[in-house]
Amino acid sequence: MYSHIVDLADVLQDKVSKRLYELQATLGADDEEVRKLFLNFQKELLSAEDTEEGFMDSIFTCLDSEAILRMEDMLAGPIGRFVRFVLSEDYFDLFKQFLKIEELCAFSLSSMYIPSGGKRPLLHIHAICYAIKDLFALDAMGADDEELLNSCRIEESVDGDVWYLPNTFNIIGEWLTVKIRTGDEAVVDYIANELSGKDYDYSKLWCELFITPVFKSANHRLLVSIIRLLRHQEDYFDPFEGNIFYQHIGITPESMLFLLDSIEKNNQSVTNLEFLLYLMLFPQENLGLSENQYAEALSIAAKCLRDSAFRRQLLSDTDYHKVYIALWAIGFYDADEAWNVSNELIEDERPQSKKVVLAYYQNHWAKKGLEVITQRINQQR
Repeated sequence: MYSHIVDLADVLQDKVSKRLYELQATLGADDEEVRKLFLNFQKELLSAEDTEEGFMDSIFTCLDSEAILRMEDMLAGPIGRFVRFVLSEDYFDLFKQFLKIEELCAFSLSSMYIPSGGKRPLLHIHAICYAIKDLFALDAMGADDEELLNSCRIEESVDGDVWYLPNTFNIIGEWLTVKIRTGDEAVVDYIANELSGKDYDYSKLWCELFITPVFKSANHRLLVSIIRLLRHQEDYFDPFEGNIFYQHIGITPESMLFLLDSIEKNNQSVTNLEFLLYLMLFPQENLGLSENQYAEALSIAAKCLRDSAFRRQLLSDTDYHKVYIALWAIGFYDADEAWNVSNELIEDERPQSKKVVLAYYQNHWAKKGLEVITQRINQQR
């Protein structure tokens, strides 16, 4: 995991470094697990280079995947003691709220970590590690809510350049997510104003800042603003190429259904939005789906997201596109459960099931998952 703290403004880097050294001075020798986590955490934040994911490695040594059924279970034992040590009480509470939100979000399957045992491969671990780092930096910054909101304000200079003051762009997301989800009126009003009050030409910049928190929080008022923005885009992919639509990072089923319903309710073809949602299903490999099947595929996806019995039923369908969409919907609710279902599918002796699983992991940039699944398929031959 690359430490993006080094990209922050110098004054904030100084505050983060100071807080780290203050904590190091109080680090007790009696809790070796917390000590190891902290030293790896400190090394990663202070490094200007890729640290080979040392912090995440140390987190995994403290996790028992058999005992983790919900994300909050990760706070039991040394992980919880470590997070309590590095975050103030207010930010620790915010982190716990973020875990509850993250559990509801679809996530990229690009994790390098797939433990061989346990029911949950813990594919959300990247988001959790980033949240600890980001919230720690905001905590060290010591700003109040108003200052944090102003810190993500986008300004336009005389020559047309767009920039942020100060540079907290990379670390504000989790804070915004919790504030929106918990209905903080000041934050929701601020973002609604930013989304509606700008020239659409600059949408790429403010969507990069706000779109993940909006989709994670599933705030209807802000989702309406996002849909309006999408309908004004001449280039359907430019503002969103990257994480959200291509890799499923941080979008809840509730938000996805809101987007899908917005097409049907208007009873018209919303080209940009429809194609973006299609990319959520098939970002790379579409298993031979033709363009005139897009609308039907999105309709099936909506039904799968609404009905758990229906998506389970579709797993045994003879149409492998439907099997794929059912697996996609399961993964939308729980990426770890999709991993378990995928392993069941490759053992059901239907050649199409293996094809579907391979396409699913290829589509979500799941290099490690694809490697492991491919190995398991090859072992069966």
